[in-house]
Amino acid sequence: PCFLVQSPALGIKSQASVWLQRPRDSDTGANTSDENTFWLSEGGDHKEMLHNLYGLMHRLDQGAFTRIEIQSPENSDRFITLKDRLVRACQKSKG
Repeated sequence: PCFLVQSPALGIKSQASVWLQRPRDSDTGANTSDENTFWLSEGGDHKEMLHNLYGLMHRLDQGAFTRIEIQSPENSDRFITLKDRLVRACQKSKG
């Protein structure tokens, strides 16, 4: 199942961590280049995030993850569509 969180946990083998934009190690204090860390956009473009969302979710569904944590977008007009799609995807993943 997937969950929207403020800051996805890093370094948990059975868990995928999804960021809105590519995280930097200096921002998170952890290694963000591991195989379980993903992002929707390289630089934070919300249109790129929307474009990449379903492809990444499908890829994660094919993985052996027991939990998927996705960084929740801020509550603003710019991210309203993305947040709606993420909420729907996470609800669907829970059955």
